[in-house]
Amino acid sequence: MREQAIKEGFTPLRKAATMGAASSAPPAPPSIAELRIGDMADLRGQDLAPLYKFAEDREEIYIQRLREAVAIKGVSAWVDHRPKIVEMLEWAKAWAEKLGAVEARFVENPKKGEDPTLPPLLLITFACETERPPEKVRTVCAYGHLDVQPAKKADGWDTEPFELTEQPDGRLCGRGASDDKGPALSWLWVVEAHRKLGLKLPVRLKLLYEGMEEYGSEGLPEFVAKEARPPEQRIDEQKKEITLDFKNAGWLADVDHFCVSDNQWLPQTTPRL
Repeated sequence: MREQAIKEGFTPLRKAATMGAASSAPPAPPSIAELRIGDMADLRGQDLAPLYKFAEDREEIYIQRLREAVAIKGVSAWVDHRPKIVEMLEWAKAWAEKLGAVEARFVENPKKGEDPTLPPLLLITFACETERPPEKVRTVCAYGHLDVQPAKKADGWDTEPFELTEQPDGRLCGRGASDDKGPALSWLWVVEAHRKLGLKLPVRLKLLYEGMEEYGSEGLPEFVAKEARPPEQRIDEQKKEITLDFKNAGWLADVDHFCVSDNQWLPQTTPRL
């Protein structure tokens, strides 16, 4: 693991000597039946264990990337720091492009006319790579935010808040590490794992990143209302068929499943999406 990190140009963090061993082995990957994925036959024969091992082997690399993200002080409540939010969004956009996204673009915040300091929203799409017919492809949209709350060491932090720091118990502390840069960016690393292992993405994956969540998500409701615009129905009287025309539909119109990637951890060793 550490050798792989060094090979890719990263300096691994030390491992806390006081970090206790896990009380039990990590749970096995869920079976396809447990995932309840219905008719997604392309996944039924896919062994998920390599994905889990790949992630474990690259732990130090993910930590280094998180350190880079935490260092970007995109505090939405500090108006003079909002350009840093754009920098953070650009960081994520560059990774999406590197990983082969078919779409990675900024959309102007709908309320920018009222407040020119508002950062844009970032829309990313990765294509489904299975052989399923278009009408059978499912779309998953994950939401996350890349801005953070204010933080200064004088506020009571034991360490510099914008420097990812390993604690004696093994925890990694830094503003945004868990709320929400760590969880939000993990979707990109899932795509990367598929690329590295030669696996096909089984769904169309859309990522919606905003930069004002910690300041009321200004502009996001207006964006959702506009981009949820449904497709038009086309009726073929002869064939007695109804088809959907997505040409003028909103960006969110084809989404089948949403995942809000901004939640609390359960116990300290169990994150949740």
